[in-house]
Amino acid sequence: MFKLTLIPLFFIFGGIIFSLLGFYLYRKVKRGIKYTYNKSNELSSHYIDKWRSQEQRKKLPDIVQKGFDDYQVIEDAIKQLPPVWQLKLIPLRKKSHELLLTISQHLIEDENFERSKLSSLRSFFNQSLDAFKQFSLKLLSDHDSLTKAEQQRAKDNIQLIYNDILKHENKLKDKRKLDFDILMDVIKARLK
Repeated sequence: MFKLTLIPLFFIFGGIIFSLLGFYLYRKVKRGIKYTYNKSNELSSHYIDKWRSQEQRKKLPDIVQKGFDDYQVIEDAIKQLPPVWQLKLIPLRKKSHELLLTISQHLIEDENFERSKLSSLRSFFNQSLDAFKQFSLKLLSDHDSLTKAEQQRAKDNIQLIYNDILKHENKLKDKRKLDFDILMDVIKARLK
C-alpha cells in the first residue's frame, strides 16, 4: 500500500520540480535572447550612426576630413598609452574633439562659414592638430624611456598644445560674436 502512494507523490513532486526547472530555463533563455536582441540593436545603431557621420564627413572640405582622420589616429595612440598619460591627455583630447565637432557643425549649418571663417582656422588643422598627432605618436613610442626632464617637457608640451587649441576656440567664438554684432548693426540700420 505504501508503494502505491509513493508513485503518485513521485510523479507530483517530479512534475513540480520539472516545471520549476523548465520555468527557470525558460527565463534564462528569454533573458539571453532579449540581451542579444538589445545588444544587436545597440551595435547596429552604433554602426549606422558611424556610417552616417562618415557620409556627412564626405561633404565637408578636405582639410576638415583630414582633421577627423588625424583625430582618429590620436585616439588610437592615446588608447595604447599607460593610464597615467591617458589622464594627462584627457583635457587636450576633449577640447580638440569639441572644436572639430563645432567646426563641422558650423560647416553643415552655415554655407558661408567655409568661405568666411574656415581660412582663419586652417592653422588649427595644419599646426595644432598635427602637433597633437605627432606628440601622441611620439609619446606612444617613447613613454617607457622618458627621463624626469623629458616627462616635464612632455607635460609642458601638453599645456602648450592645449593653450593653442584654446586660442583657436576663442578665435572661432570671436568670429561668431563679430557676425552677430554686424547682423545687429544691419538690423538697426534697416529699422531707421
